[in-house]
Amino acid sequence: MADLRLLAEKHRFLIFEDRKFADEFAVVQKQYRDGLYRILDWADITSAYLTPGPDIIIALAELGVARQRGLLLAWQPLVIFAHRIMCRHALSLLNCVKTFSWGLLPSAV
Repeated sequence: MADLRLLAEKHRFLIFEDRKFADEFAVVQKQYRDGLYRILDWADITSAYLTPGPDIIIALAELGVARQRGLLLAWQPLVIFAHRIMCRHALSLLNCVKTFSWGLLPSAV
């Protein structure tokens, strides 16, 4: 993966790992940072489901924000709730797999 990371930097493209994390806080962090593929080391953007709850966003952000990593949430009815959580923690929501108007989302609580 180091070679791919070098190519991405040289040619200015992002690497997206469609992992769809969906476990609890500690498990997600371990998979993201230390798992077999060490996704945090090479993926600019990864995906997750909100099914396990809002902590999945915080778990990934705690590791990813310092390394300027992005998160793409797979569309679920809970994505509006996720938007509120991310606003509270000053995190950027890259986008969602489903297309809709962001103007419909409520502001941060």
